[in-house]
This record gives sequence, structure tokens and C-alpha cells, in this order.
Amino acid sequence: MANPTPGRPRFYAGVACLDFANTVEPRVTEPEFDFLPDYAALIDWSDEAKLLSPAQRRRLSRQAKEDPAAARRAYNAAITFRESLYALFAAVAAGKQPRSNELQALQNVYAEAQRHATATLIDGRLEWTWREPSLAYPAWQIAGDAVELLRSDRLQRVKRCQPTCGWLFLDTTKNNSRRWCSMRECGFEAKVQRQRESTRIS
Repeated sequence: MANPTPGRPRFYAGVACLDFANTVEPRVTEPEFDFLPDYAALIDWSDEAKLLSPAQRRRLSRQAKEDPAAARRAYNAAITFRESLYALFAAVAAGKQPRSNELQALQNVYAEAQRHATATLIDGRLEWTWREPSLAYPAWQIAGDAVELLRSDRLQRVKRCQPTCGWLFLDTTKNNSRRWCSMRECGFEAKVQRQRESTRIS
């Protein structure tokens, strides 16, 4: 487990879609903690991940309060998407082909986002904008980030923290040598475990 007493979400992955997949702890055993227990937490996380502007956060918070049933549906859909996203990138990290249903889940959310988006060129770069606020907006942003990662040469650097928490991360080291989501937490835990095993052997 990355941290025995989880508090605020931690952003160790280096890319938003993987950090979103890491909002359950741990991933190698039965989950003991979910950083996103409700839609309000999803908004907070999206804000910390810099996926929302202040105006977008206010609009989504207001919508969620005005229609809690719709917020619950959007939340449940986002959590279902999160689990598919984790399975997809865990397969990539293991050098395996993701299952078709995991890719389809991403395609569905991404396609929904594009149906509501307007394409614009900003500083020579294609950007998608949404005029009307939607409770699904956080999931749309994450889907876009995931598609961008899958299309990039960074995909080969997606790894899974083992054998500790099972979180995903993007290895940006020059020699592709990163092993843990966090050297301070999981790396330290692995080091302590090796020392214990060495002591038992001696």
C-alpha cells in the first residue's frame, strides 16, 4: 500500500488519466480506500488535476447541487470508466493487448465528449471547448488525456508500481529506470522489505 493512512489524492503518475486511475488504493489487493467517494470529490480532484477552470468548477458544483440524481449518475459513470481505464493501462504496462471492452469504454466516453465539443485552433494547436457545462465534463477531459497518451510515443513508458501499490505512472527518467510510483513511499517500503528479508536470511 502506498500509504497506510491515505489523505488527499496524490499525483505521482505524471499524466492526468493515470492519476485518475490511481484514485483507488491499493491496486494489487482488495481496495481499502477510494479517493473519490462522491461527485463533490470528483470535482475537487479534477480541480487539483488542473482539468477545470474556476468558472467550470463553480458551474459543475452548482449543477450537482441542483440535480443530485444527475450528479450521482455522472459520478457512477466516471467510476466505471476509471476501472476500465486502469485495466487498459495496466495491460499496456505489462506489455499486453488491452481487452476490447476496455478500449470500447474509452471510445464511448471520448466520442460523447466530441459530440458536445467545438474544435478551435489556439496558438497553432487543436483545442476542444465546451460551451454548455455538463456533469460528465471531468470524464470527458480524462478521456481526451488518455487518447492523447495512447497516440504518443510516451505510451511505452507507462509502468505499474510493483510489488507494492499497483499504481500506474509515466517513467520520464532518461534510462527508463523508475520502478515505483513514489520513491518516498513505495520505494522506501520496498527497501524496508528487502532489509527485513536480508535480516531473516542472515
